[in-house]
Amino acid sequence: MKKQPKVLETLRIGNRGEAFLEFIISKHCLMNKIVGYRDVGVDYICEWLNGDTPTRILFGIQVKTTERKDVTVTNKGINRRLNELPKVEISPSPFDIEGKTIEYWSGLSIPLYLFLVIKESDEEIFNTYYTRLTPVLHKKDGNIVGKINEIKKGLFYQANKNSEFSAIVPKPNKDGGFVRDLFIDSIRCSYQSGSVMYRDPGESGINWPKDKIYPDVLGEEKADYITKVKKGLILLEKNGLIKVDPDFEAKIDKLKKSVR
Repeated sequence: MKKQPKVLETLRIGNRGEAFLEFIISKHCLMNKIVGYRDVGVDYICEWLNGDTPTRILFGIQVKTTERKDVTVTNKGINRRLNELPKVEISPSPFDIEGKTIEYWSGLSIPLYLFLVIKESDEEIFNTYYTRLTPVLHKKDGNIVGKINEIKKGLFYQANKNSEFSAIVPKPNKDGGFVRDLFIDSIRCSYQSGSVMYRDPGESGINWPKDKIYPDVLGEEKADYITKVKKGLILLEKNGLIKVDPDFEAKIDKLKKSVR
């Protein structure tokens, strides 16, 4: 019998995880798979859909899959008043991240998410969890090793109920769900680029206020958003278009405290 090529188990496990994620999330976004030599740290570039309408809201996904029996998922309650999704701790960490991947992610200007697909029983039951990469990547004082450890040891959010993706969790004033995190992380990316403008939340189908400043995000101590936004304003000031308040940072901090 002629010797046949083998398909590695790690490849088969990875394919199963990606297939499951595509199955649950494709109802809500267009998923563009990055394959072969073009895969340098992002598995999918996705465009969110509002019903059947493409929104032009882009985000990136890296997918990790595990069927290891020693991996434990510990429930930490619901992420109340935020995305309203179940919080979990996952240990031991079933994935690795290379330093060059962190470097690559840090240069992207779209929200990024790490999705972990776990086979949690012998009955072919899969669950999907995600962690938000953008808040970690935007930290101004974290080294690469520190950021890797924070991602691996951080909280994940359960993204599915059986075969349904937890896109939106309806709330009276501010919806939760994955789209809530996508909206907030889009604001983070705008602030990181020096702009206070962001996409109307209604475009993504989420019920959130529009045309306002989010001082708790803008004034986040571990990020550099205030400096970047102020730099853009000072450029306008140099051209005589506006006047930047000398107490700009202090007033943002005051706004942040009033919100909290």
